[in-house]
Amino acid sequence: WGVLGEYGGACHTDNGKSFIAVRLEHHAKLAGIVIQNRKGGNMWRAGGSRVEISTDGKDWQQIGTLEGTKPIYRIDLTDKDHSGTWVRIIKDTNCLHLRRFLVYGQRRS
Repeated sequence: WGVLGEYGGACHTDNGKSFIAVRLEHHAKLAGIVIQNRKGGNMWRAGGSRVEISTDGKDWQQIGTLEGTKPIYRIDLTDKDHSGTWVRIIKDTNCLHLRRFLVYGQRRS
């Protein structure tokens, strides 16, 4: 809920295997994803997370990994043919603390 605030926000998942998912308004060909990490001592938690896409929210395909501890992660998909309706960041351990989760692309339907 915090990510949807007028001036952004932040979100935090429970500890253990967790994910943050975004359902796009339309099926889209993805051009890129930008994930802004939260500042502070918990930035390391995003590292090792997988970025996945889905057309139905049930079957997922991995398209990237968040490597290291960074304030901003960028996944360039312009030269790829990835499309979907759902995008998620998933981590098998720890919790996730993120500030923004932006998905760019072109509507397909």
